Amino acid sequence: MLVEIDDDGFVSRQVEFGSMDGEPVTAAALVEVLDARDEGDVVAVQAYERKYGVVAEGDTGQWGHSPITLEEITSVEFEKFWAAARVARESTTGR
Repeated sequence: MLVEIDDDGFVSRQVEFGSMDGEPVTAAALVEVLDARDEGDVVAVQAYERKYGVVAEGDTGQWGHSPITLEEITSVEFEKFWAAARVARESTTGR
């Protein structure tokens, strides 16, 4: 799992790859989820999450007691993963 963390310690964008095939299963952005909620309704949020996946919730500072280990990568590296994952998720039909 790759995450972009905002200044408040929350996930702003997230990329996840399937464990078996390496295909992107998540390429979600918190701002897009909030836009879907504010401009649409619960159905719009559900449609977004089916297509792009779910953004992790909560303050990442609280993740210290989870099995997830955060490692820092450059913004350039993240953008490469993000762009590839978005293309893959956008080519899906409502998964």
